Amino acid sequence: MTAPVLTRDPDALPEELPRGSEIPESLDPLADGILMAHQRSWLADESDLKVCEKGRRTGITFAEMLGCALIAAAARGAGGQNCFYIGDTKDKGREAIGYVAHFARVIAGAAHPIEEFLFEDQQPDGTTKFISAYRVRFASGFRVEALSSNPANIRGLQGTVVIDEAAFHKDVREVIDAVNAMLIWGGKVRIISTHNGYLNAFNELIREARAGKNGFAVHRYTFSDAVANGLYARVCMMQGKTWTPEAEAAWEATVRRAYGAREAAMRQELDAEPAEMEGAALTRVQIEACMAKGIPFHR
Repeated sequence: MTAPVLTRDPDALPEELPRGSEIPESLDPLADGILMAHQRSWLADESDLKVCEKGRRTGITFAEMLGCALIAAAARGAGGQNCFYIGDTKDKGREAIGYVAHFARVIAGAAHPIEEFLFEDQQPDGTTKFISAYRVRFASGFRVEALSSNPANIRGLQGTVVIDEAAFHKDVREVIDAVNAMLIWGGKVRIISTHNGYLNAFNELIREARAGKNGFAVHRYTFSDAVANGLYARVCMMQGKTWTPEAEAAWEATVRRAYGAREAAMRQELDAEPAEMEGAALTRVQIEACMAKGIPFHR
């Protein structure tokens, strides 16, 4: 796993931020007003390649797993295919597949159990490694699988692949390059992450996409965007609280204040601004921003 540029402990999240496991049993994600504007925007983009730089707990993984459930529930002629979620921890995979099971019950009107199994992964040297995984099967014959780590044989997957918190995966660039091969057979690639520094391959992917050097559609959703789109209102709904503008402003201030003097960490985790690596003088991004044609070069 790629080491974080700044301290990143899931348990150190401000306690005011919603946890993914806290969705009510009765929640219908397809009901009017449930998905926030940025979640709808993400789902509406049907690009084969899309990437999202985001603040933490902004609901993009939630929305993407709804998308996976809808894809896997559809017949092949309607665009149905298998979906694979690859998170940076086993807990992330369990949370993501929990979303899928919930959505499957809402979509199909029947329970779809979560199966835990061992994913057989062929290694480059010909040996086999077994990865702990979860899956939900649909009546269409397709399934959504959540893998606990990057499979070595990622090119062997066929369908839609979701790489969550990509900036924190081991060999990020290699994983990104591998999943691109899935496009040959009609697969799709979704890459989602908070940032992990300027020099991380995830940030390089974002910059390349914005420069038109790859085919990824870029989305950017910050914590402030999510708040403006109703995040706190949904927190109130889950916790049985009454929403007011004053309470929302106080809640956002409390979340930000929880980072204390760690302002760079706050900007990276909430505002989708990649942090400098400790001790770095000039980043590649800063150097390239100063580059211009016609400047003489002398050895």
